[in-house]
Parts: sequence; structure tokens; C-alpha cells
Amino acid sequence: MYNKLKHSSNEIGYGVLYNSKDLIVAYWLVGENGEGGIGPQFPVSVNLELRRIQHLIYRMSANLHTALTAHLAEVYDFVWLPTLTEIPVQPFYDLNRVIASVSELFLTNEIGNTFWQCSYGEETPGELVFNRIVIDTDKLNSDFYQQGPIEVIVEFRGDGFTRSFGLPHFGLQQVGGINMQIING
Repeated sequence: MYNKLKHSSNEIGYGVLYNSKDLIVAYWLVGENGEGGIGPQFPVSVNLELRRIQHLIYRMSANLHTALTAHLAEVYDFVWLPTLTEIPVQPFYDLNRVIASVSELFLTNEIGNTFWQCSYGEETPGELVFNRIVIDTDKLNSDFYQQGPIEVIVEFRGDGFTRSFGLPHFGLQQVGGINMQIING
């Protein structure tokens, strides 16, 4: 999605799905929808993206640490032993606590995607452990989609020429009897 955004004139749209229990914040590229109008492409929940980015940051950090340690040892015969006291760790604990508090609710079109569940290691204090979990229908938290009405908040911007808009259906094909694929204006 990021590469398509960089090489096109697509805009980013956003929306919120919520009910009395919880909410899902999502974003997507707005572009031609194949039906002669414009609509959402690649909707992604912030719930999924926050965990993915957190995992990537820690994974890149660990790989960089390994590479630098090996390079310093091989090229300079230097043993690098960084300690946790070199940087304050409380902001990282706070960030991890905030990300862990974001609900594990996902969009129906995210079934099959991977998300990373983070927890603190029991053997090494302060160590983060990431568990890879594939989103399936059980992980989708069907209670969210079946408990009362789901409210959808989105914003559209027209260009004065486009007469058809596809609603961001988030993988839901019908909501309240309305076909979420296309609405003609």
C-alpha cells in the first residue's frame, strides 16, 4: 500500500467502526474501484498496524544489534556489551502497555493476515516476546460484529466529476440491507 501511495495520486481515507462494546479505526487508499467510481482499496485496521510496526521496530533493532556486535568483533576485535542502563527503559514499557491495551479486533478483510502479540518474557526480566498469530474467524471477535448495530463513520471528498462512490465496507458485503460495494450519486 505504501508504494502505491508514493507512486500515485491516491489519497488516504479513514473511518471508524464501533458498537456499544468496542471500536476499530481503519484507513485505506482511495482510488478507482473498477466500477467506474472511486472507493477504498486495501482497508487496514490501526489495531493490526500498530502491532506490526511495533514488531518491526524491535526486530530491526535486534538485527542491527547482532550485525553491529559481529562487525565490531570481526573488524576491530572489540566486544560491545550494551546494558539497559544506557537508555531509559520506562518509555518503552509505557509504549508497550499502550499498544497491548489496543483491542484485538480486526476487519473481516484481514482474515489470514498475521499480527504480533507482545508480552514480557518470564525468564528474562524486561525481554519482549512476540507471538505470531494468524487472524482467523475466531480471532475476528465475532461478538463485535453480532452485538447490536455497528456504526460506521467515514468521510468522502468529491472532485465534482465522480458520480459513484464505493463505501469502505471493511470486508462486510452488506450492512443494514445496503450493498457496501458501490453507491451511485
